[in-house]
Amino acid sequence: MERIAELTILSTDDKEAIDLPRTSVDELVEGKKRLYIESYGCQMNFSDSEIVAAVMRNAGFATTSSAEDADVIFLNTCAIRDNAEQKVRHRLK
Repeated sequence: MERIAELTILSTDDKEAIDLPRTSVDELVEGKKRLYIESYGCQMNFSDSEIVAAVMRNAGFATTSSAEDADVIFLNTCAIRDNAEQKVRHRLK
């Protein structure tokens, strides 16, 4: 068993890379409204965003990787992970 002092601690850059948002991908579909999804936090949030994308596809939307090109923007975060919540609060400013 490792001692706590021997455990590798993530650098600030590593921590930030882990907490990068996942964004929707481009679906090249003409004539559909565009949906942009940005997900922060845990794996459950990423799964929830995939469900949202599927529901919105059934409602006639296609996803885009650009918030500027979107008709609807969906930001999904986790209030349990403070870092994810703070990133979204900053993003909303």
